[in-house]
Amino acid sequence: MSGLIISLLIGGIATYSHSAAVPVSDENPVEIAPEELVFKQKLVYELLQHVDQATVGNPELYKKGKSWDIKENSKLYDSEQVVNEFLEKYERGMLPRGRIFSVFYPVILEEAISLFRLFKSATNHDTFLKTAAWARIHVNEGQFIYAFSVAVVHRTDMKFVKLPPPYEINPHLFFNSETIRQAQIKKMTHVPHPSGVKLSYLLQTNESTWRTDYPNNFEERLNYFTEDVGLNAYFHILNLEYPFWMSSEEFNLPKGYRGEQYYYSLKLLLTRYNLERISNGLNKIEYIDWNKPLITGYHPSLTYPNGVQFPHRHRESHVPQDKYKQLQVRISFSNLFSFLFRMQTYSDVCIIERKIHQEIANLESRILGIIDSGYFVDVEGKTDSIYTSDGLDNLANIIEGNADSLNKQLYGSVDAVSRDILGFHPTPLNKHQTLPSAIQHFSTSLRDPIFYRLIDRIVGYFERYKSNMEPYTREQLGAGSGLKIGSLDIGDLETFIDHSDLVVDNAVAIGNFADGESIGIKARQHRLNHKPFTYTVNIIAEKPTPAMIRVFLGPKYEPISNRELDIADNYADFYEIDNWKVELKSGENEIKRADHEALFVLPDDEGADTFYWKVKESAETKIPFMYSKRMYGFPKRLLIPKGKKDGLPLRIFVHVAPCNDDHTSETDSPVWGKGITDGRPLGFPLDRPSTIENLTLPNIHWRDVVIFHKDVDEVNV
Repeated sequence: MSGLIISLLIGGIATYSHSAAVPVSDENPVEIAPEELVFKQKLVYELLQHVDQATVGNPELYKKGKSWDIKENSKLYDSEQVVNEFLEKYERGMLPRGRIFSVFYPVILEEAISLFRLFKSATNHDTFLKTAAWARIHVNEGQFIYAFSVAVVHRTDMKFVKLPPPYEINPHLFFNSETIRQAQIKKMTHVPHPSGVKLSYLLQTNESTWRTDYPNNFEERLNYFTEDVGLNAYFHILNLEYPFWMSSEEFNLPKGYRGEQYYYSLKLLLTRYNLERISNGLNKIEYIDWNKPLITGYHPSLTYPNGVQFPHRHRESHVPQDKYKQLQVRISFSNLFSFLFRMQTYSDVCIIERKIHQEIANLESRILGIIDSGYFVDVEGKTDSIYTSDGLDNLANIIEGNADSLNKQLYGSVDAVSRDILGFHPTPLNKHQTLPSAIQHFSTSLRDPIFYRLIDRIVGYFERYKSNMEPYTREQLGAGSGLKIGSLDIGDLETFIDHSDLVVDNAVAIGNFADGESIGIKARQHRLNHKPFTYTVNIIAEKPTPAMIRVFLGPKYEPISNRELDIADNYADFYEIDNWKVELKSGENEIKRADHEALFVLPDDEGADTFYWKVKESAETKIPFMYSKRMYGFPKRLLIPKGKKDGLPLRIFVHVAPCNDDHTSETDSPVWGKGITDGRPLGFPLDRPSTIENLTLPNIHWRDVVIFHKDVDEVNV
């Protein structure tokens, strides 16, 4: 097939045409990619196509993988120990192909980590490529996808190489069983075009067709948000930069940042989710009580690639008894409750099961003990203060139970244990035969309503920690800085539901690589979007000042009683939508900021049918390929919550404060790109309790806003 041919998508009927030029958005600046980057980008996409079919990938890559011998080429890795440890695991028997992979099963995770270390230790890109081609054929597809993805993010020679969207790599984790089945039927009935033109099909999906939980399931009102593939892809990518098992010391990660990022990423998700609940007339989420049934049920409607359905949870379900036993084992191995080792009789075990709720409370009480006492015990048995400049980061590492936790043996992982208990997945038959729940994948966690209850509980620890700290003084908040916000003007805030057509080619089996390139299948998902808006902040400065502007969005009324909320009481419910650095001149400054400029947002990804073919054409014809240094982000269209027909009243909070050059620094994240910090905590100044007097300083501005929801044809986008 010569040149680049992209087909049109009309309903479920296959059509074809020559490609047209695709306009490049100016919302994310692009540059011309070097030839080497184009080559690497093309191979990454090809390595991740149809990973569940080892023999049908790119023929050249398959040949490289079949002929590569890791042991014979051990000198091409910078650690002989890493090579030997991996080969030992591989020869002993790793997770078989076709089985289900999840990072929350220790044995399976250790195998994936061993593969990642092998990828990371490759001394050059050619060795890395051949190792990846070998692994694509010989190891479990889930382990390969995970280890390879983390390696692409963390290898310096892969900088600016973008992973395909997670929903394109493994559609089964993002689209319901009905959509996957439709895709498979289209492939089975597909007849290649005689001229070799690529034919494409469009599937109409309905994410809410097969709900079988119970009547009046109000949580389903939020499916458009919780099952948004862009949102779930964001959370998946977020956890590739700082995997909980990755040691900062071993892999040279930036110090003093990962824990705070863990906390604040959960805080942003929670506050954003709560705004969506308010939009739909739902009250705050209920507190998880281990002694009572879990109010929210969940039927994922998802099926693993091997045909096994995801575990489900009925409404008002008690935690299963086998989960109590699992928790007992995990706690005993963590040496959290030494008396468990002394239990010998059946009656003793029954007593433990009856008291297990108290044991969970004991596990959590260790975290609360740190927060309220102000001290933690490190691995050497020494106590140290948690209320220091790096205290929040240390606390977050302890709660997540990541590789930087200061005493993982003592404090375990509240995050992982909670997922284990709440997931309702069955006890594994053996170390390699598992059936993970939705909250045991980062790709699917946000779909389950129970996950938001879990992060509400986790964020609550941090709010308690912050409440034990001294409130910010007026000076710390910027009083007396000579800065004043005169006004805030904002355009119309309007949301609507449109659709996105997403590539699901990897959901179907193909005969060979050419067969795969002859067909394209897309699924249409309805999604929340908003009309572009710009806000203008008028700031008066007594003198030229470098400053940081922070903008938050939060509730004005309680959703059920419609009672107006006190700002000083609900400060923690505000969601940060942007922060950026400005250079203020003396006098009046008119600062304009568009929604697409927000710090952490990006437009939706181009599908592989566009992005990969542009890369392929560039590699074959040397036509320039444009790439962006910002590769991942939160979906721009989800920046604000869905409005209401008669208007959703909210509040905007704007804060400006001078930057101190001694504390201002530029961060360079392998996932999010470059950013500027001013040394203040994430979420400042709404990260601690404050008085109404301190929240109405001259450099702080509050404004009521209303978001309207309209039909798409009513919005002039």
